[in-house]
Amino acid sequence: MAGNHLNTRQVLGNASILLLIFASGLAWAGTTCESAAPGADSIPPASAEHPDALQYGEINRAMLQTDDVQRRSQLNDLIARLSSTAHAENDALLPRLQIALAYSEIRLGNTSSAIAILKQVPLDSSQAASALVLLGEETHRMGSTETATSWILHAANLYPQRPEVITGLLSAAEWQNERHDVLSLLMQAKSLVDQQFRLVSDLLQRSRSAGFIESLDLEPPDIVLWSFAHEALTDPAFVHARQSHQSSRSASLCLQAHLEKANALRDRNPTLIRDLDLALQDLNVLIPNAQKALIADEASFLDVAQRYKHCHKNEEDCHELLAARDLQGRRLTSLRNRLHNMEQQHRFLETEQKKISTRWITEQRAMSALGMELMRKNSENRQLMKELLQQALVKSHVRWQELSANVYFHLANAQNENIKELREQEALLQSSRM
Repeated sequence: MAGNHLNTRQVLGNASILLLIFASGLAWAGTTCESAAPGADSIPPASAEHPDALQYGEINRAMLQTDDVQRRSQLNDLIARLSSTAHAENDALLPRLQIALAYSEIRLGNTSSAIAILKQVPLDSSQAASALVLLGEETHRMGSTETATSWILHAANLYPQRPEVITGLLSAAEWQNERHDVLSLLMQAKSLVDQQFRLVSDLLQRSRSAGFIESLDLEPPDIVLWSFAHEALTDPAFVHARQSHQSSRSASLCLQAHLEKANALRDRNPTLIRDLDLALQDLNVLIPNAQKALIADEASFLDVAQRYKHCHKNEEDCHELLAARDLQGRRLTSLRNRLHNMEQQHRFLETEQKKISTRWITEQRAMSALGMELMRKNSENRQLMKELLQQALVKSHVRWQELSANVYFHLANAQNENIKELREQEALLQSSRM
């Protein structure tokens, strides 16, 4: 009986573990994999306001202020406060506020102050190209064409992908007195605009193909993509869609790993139902035997306890009765616990035996439904990201197309003027020979 009981416990243990794995599999995959794909309600709530929290309403009011004296005061205050505190948005906000302040100083006639402010804009900020071009324009207003042109060329060398650089080169060409300097700047503008227009055209064409989102390097964004679609890449809707897209992909991989694990478990245990039947057969024998043993032990315990109760303390056999009673009590407790466990195991296996034949199918269907939902979310996020990027790329394409036309127009005029001047010089030379 002992050997049979040990074998039954082993089979029962294996079957119980497998059934628990099967039963918890769906819940585990649902909570672990699906939780990796947040929905709209998972967007983190806005944090509670802090004494140093950014007040975007205050920033907007300062930027829209029409009185430049008040605007300058408000912008100086905002810049001072942002510079003294640590905010994640500082790198993006400070350069914009500095350029806005420079424009107010220009309108107030303080060109020197504007130039000093523009020189504070970091070269690694997204507004550096605008600051350098504006710096060149204001330096030119002060009468230093050579220095102003140097600022524009510096911007062109550092940020050839920025549209404002092309505008700056066109302005610098107008400042020149020598024809060859004009043509040199216009040819540089032509080279840059041709390159950027070709890049944005290629990128726009790629955006219409399947797998466009997956082909992009967004961490961090590629410099070419960023230069043409930074508005889309910083759009909160795009950011949320991208995060959800990444989470859905992670959840899909998690779900796939779970299904592979479950299938491997099923393949390794093809005799589970048979093992359940054997375990139940053994329990059907062991439980009645345990019940009989428990009845016999209870009777023996009561007999010893009754004899100990009536024995006198000075009698020698009282100590033996006490030891026998305690031993019988421990054995009785052990038998009761064992019987209780076997009865619980029997009820568990009997219930699960009715479900095991459909458990695999149920789980597979549920996992498939979860997988389809993740695919749907993933598809929606990809489509939203693609649409936002395409809108930004179309906008950039139009802008660079207009810049290209403008550059070619200025270049054609300059070349025509150059040809006209050469012809006039040739005519003068011929007339002088006559």
